[in-house]
Amino acid sequence: MQRKWLLGAVILWGGASMAFAEEERMKPVTDPLAKAECSECHMAFPAGFLPAGSWRKIIGDMDHHFGHNAHIEPDSQARILDYYVKNAGSGNGLSSLNPPLRITQLPWYIGHHRYALSAEAKQRVGSLVNCQGCHPKAANGIFEVD
Repeated sequence: MQRKWLLGAVILWGGASMAFAEEERMKPVTDPLAKAECSECHMAFPAGFLPAGSWRKIIGDMDHHFGHNAHIEPDSQARILDYYVKNAGSGNGLSSLNPPLRITQLPWYIGHHRYALSAEAKQRVGSLVNCQGCHPKAANGIFEVD
C-alpha cells in the first residue's frame, strides 16, 4: 500500500512540475497581420500579457505609440485590435478603469526580472522589451531562459 501511495505522490509531483514548466509559456501571436505589423519594431507580444483594456488603449492610438508614430492603416489596426482583445489576458488584480500600458511595469514582470537585469545583461539586451535577448524562443511563446 505504501508503494502505491509513493507512486501516486511521484506522479502528482511530476504533474505539478510540468504545470510549473508551462508557466514559462504563453500563447504566441498567431494572427499573421498582427505578427507582421508589430514585429516591424519589436517582438509581437503575446496578447495574454495584458488585459483587453490595455490593448484597446495601446493599439487604439498607434500614431502616438510610446513616443513614436507607428501608424497602421485603419482596417489593419481594427483587425489587430480585434485579435488582441479576443486573446487578451484576464487582468486579474489590475485596474480596469486605468489599465496598464507597459508590460514592464506589471507586478509579475517586475517579480520575474528584478534581479535578472544586471548592468552586463542590460548592456547585452539593450531594452526591457527585448524579450528575445534573454528568451531566444519568446516569439514562439516560450519564455524559459536558455
